[in-house]
Amino acid sequence: MRATKRTISIVMPCLNEERTVGRCILQAKLSLKKLGRQGFSGEIILADNGSTDKSVEIARNAGATIVLVPTRGYGAVYQAGIAASRGSYIMIADSDGTYDLGNIGAFIDRLERGFDLVLGSRFSGNIKPGAMPFLHRYVGNPILTGLLNFTYGTRVTDAHTGMRAFTRKSWNTMNLVSRGMEFASEMLMKAKLHNLRITEIPIVYSRRTGTSKLIPLKDAWRHVKCMILYAPTFALIVPGILLTLLGFSLSIILLPGKFAIGGVYLDIHTMTVGTLIANLGITVTLLGILSRLYTQKVLGVPGGALGNAILSRVTVERLLFAGLVLVAGGLGLISVVLVAWIGSGLGELSAIREVIVGIALVITGSQLAFSSFAFGLLEPM
Repeated sequence: MRATKRTISIVMPCLNEERTVGRCILQAKLSLKKLGRQGFSGEIILADNGSTDKSVEIARNAGATIVLVPTRGYGAVYQAGIAASRGSYIMIADSDGTYDLGNIGAFIDRLERGFDLVLGSRFSGNIKPGAMPFLHRYVGNPILTGLLNFTYGTRVTDAHTGMRAFTRKSWNTMNLVSRGMEFASEMLMKAKLHNLRITEIPIVYSRRTGTSKLIPLKDAWRHVKCMILYAPTFALIVPGILLTLLGFSLSIILLPGKFAIGGVYLDIHTMTVGTLIANLGITVTLLGILSRLYTQKVLGVPGGALGNAILSRVTVERLLFAGLVLVAGGLGLISVVLVAWIGSGLGELSAIREVIVGIALVITGSQLAFSSFAFGLLEPM
C-alpha cells in the first residue's frame, strides 16, 4: 500500500497467542495515543499465521486490522503484514508479551532523527529472569551476532531481536525475501550492504506466555546459511583464491623434482595433492563469482569493495580466453611428453610431473571456459 506521511504502522505476527495478543494491542494503542499528540497517526496490523485459538477474534475486537497469512514462516508473515500496511514508519514486534509495546516512542524518535533502522537490544537492556534460555543467551545469540558483525561489519549487540523499527523507504530498499527466521539476519545484512543508518536502543525482554515457536538448531542454521549465501566473496571467493594459490605453488615448486624443508621431503605425492587443492580452489572461486553476480543482479544485493573490484575485472571474454590459454598450455605440455615418449621408442619415460601439471592445466582451463557461459547468462541481467 502507498505510505502515508507521519503514519506509524505497528505490525505484529501471531500464531496462537490468545493469552497475550490483547494486552500487546492495548500497549500499542496507548503508544499511538501518546504519539498522536506529536502529530502522528497510526494503525495496528496483526498478521496471523494460522492460529487455531481465539487470537484473531481477540485482536479484531481490540481494534487491530487482521491479515491472514497462509504461508508459514517468520519472514513470510511479516512480509504479508508490512505489505498491507500504509505507514511511513513501520514498527515490528512479537505478540507473545516478551516486548514492551509501550516503548514505541523511543524507536520513532530515532527514525525522526534520521536513522533508517532501529533495533531494540535485549543484551544492552534488561533480560528478565527466565525470559531467554541459558544457551540462547550465552551461546546462540552471541555467536550468531558475532558472526554477522564479523562478516558484515554491523557492530550491533543483538542481531536477532524481534523488536525493530524502520522507514518505508528503507523497507523498499532492503527488498527482503526470506520467509523463515533468517528474515532477521537478512534485514541487518541488507541494511548494512545498502549503507543504511542503523542504531540500537536498550529494551526490556520479558518471559513469554505460552510455548516458544523457535526450533534452536534449525533456526540457527537458517541464520548461518543466510549469512553465507549473501557473502559469497567472504565465504567462497577469498578461500577459493587462497586454495588456488596454495595448490599451484606446491605444484610449481615440485615440478623440477623433490623438495626438502628441514628433514621433510616433499615429492610427487605432495605435488598431486597440490594440483587437487588448486583445482578445488578454482572451483570454489568460480562458484563464488557466479554467486556474487547472482546476488547482485537477481537479488539486488550490493557487493562490498572487494567483491565489486573482482567482478569489475571478470568478463565472459576474459574467462574464456584464460581458459583456452590454460587448456592449450596443458595440451602442449602433454604433447611434449607424448613426442618424447614416441621418440624413445615407446619405452619407459619418467615424466609424471609434467603430465600431472598438464592435466591440471587442462581441467582448470576447461572450468574457466565453461564457466564463462554461465557468467554470460547472468551478466546482462
